[in-house]
Amino acid sequence: MTIKAKAGDAGRLYGSITAKDVAEAISQVIGVAVDRRKIELHEPIREIGEHIITVRVHPGVSAEVCVKVVPE
Repeated sequence: MTIKAKAGDAGRLYGSITAKDVAEAISQVIGVAVDRRKIELHEPIREIGEHIITVRVHPGVSAEVCVKVVPE
């Protein structure tokens, strides 16, 4: 999954990607609403690149999602 964000020359984002942003992106890709509280993101994403995020699908069931952050 790819998320576009504004970034500087050094690869740092001007803002950050939060669990809410990831949940919205997942919902757009799969067409099913995902609760942001099910996204295990220990701190907001602040750099361009690939990040592995855990999504709690069901109690006892988790999935890892690769989020690729690219500059706009």
